[in-house]
Amino acid sequence: MDELELAESQPRSLSTSPHCDSDLRKLPTSPGRTLGTKSKRTSSGTMSHCSRPDKINFLVEGSRVSIETSLLASQPDTMLGKMFSLSCVESRLARPNDDGDFKLNGISLDVFRCAVDYYKSSVMYCPPHVSIRDLREACDYLLLPFNENTVRCKDFCALLHELSNDGAKELFESYLSEQILPVMVQCAKRGDRECHIVFLCEDDIVEWDAEYPPPTGEEYHEVIRSTKLYRFFKYVE
Repeated sequence: MDELELAESQPRSLSTSPHCDSDLRKLPTSPGRTLGTKSKRTSSGTMSHCSRPDKINFLVEGSRVSIETSLLASQPDTMLGKMFSLSCVESRLARPNDDGDFKLNGISLDVFRCAVDYYKSSVMYCPPHVSIRDLREACDYLLLPFNENTVRCKDFCALLHELSNDGAKELFESYLSEQILPVMVQCAKRGDRECHIVFLCEDDIVEWDAEYPPPTGEEYHEVIRSTKLYRFFKYVE
């Protein structure tokens, strides 16, 4: 997926003195919209916070979608939350177009509307015409949590398939570090340039004799006896 258009960081100056207000260089502006504001001193002499727009407009597939800035800031761990809950100085990382909209490419309008639901209710309602796979990819891109608590849909088979993939990835990482990697390291320490591993069930018995000799190179195979590993690789996609 393409990313949101980002503006190149430019040095900015912040000058202060006991007798004058601090002047912060303005951010890029557009007609009817000001993203940069000046920091002013209050009557007590302290610096006031930079103001932010109440709503952020996103342009997705030619349609404008408005989201309240407070909703984005309420989910700071998401990508949009990180981008638009920053201070006024850091917010220039995102640059709007001439109309003040932030263009979002590589994601469909229907999928983005599902993602917006998360900021409103912490739940994404996926309509039947939206692919669960597309929603999952959008969640990975926007850093939104994708699980049985945050997704509501009618295609339970597709949802369970995605959740199964997540579980399989975590399971493989544990198998790799606990059982597979030690065998590979052992082969490497012997100076072997290749490592062939055969997975067998714990109760499997393999016997070779003169009539049925092992295939060429069979004696160089490493064997891991694990019924769980055998079943895992049997259904791996």
